[in-house]
Amino acid sequence: MSLDAQCETCAAVKPVAARWVPRFQQGEPRDPAFGCALYLQEETGRGTLWAYNRAHALALLEWIASPARSRDGAILPGAMASRLPGWMKSAANRTAVEKSLGRLVARAAAI
Repeated sequence: MSLDAQCETCAAVKPVAARWVPRFQQGEPRDPAFGCALYLQEETGRGTLWAYNRAHALALLEWIASPARSRDGAILPGAMASRLPGWMKSAANRTAVEKSLGRLVARAAAI
């Protein structure tokens, strides 16, 4: 698909290639408004760990590191934890996920 674009300097009109980018794809590390890949993402052995910003990374880290997580597996529908993939919530992966989230928080602080 192409759109006609006009130069502000010389007023010439030329076709410019354009493509549609979906606003949001469930589970993909993309900005929901612009469809751009998120800066705060890290590949792990189980999947991609990502956060929108430092506050999001800190909230994830706080929940993952919390020893007071529900033991019976009951997580309220709609809560952030209910949307996390199982590998992130698994006790077997807790240390690795905490380290990755720590790196995301540090990367966010450097922005």
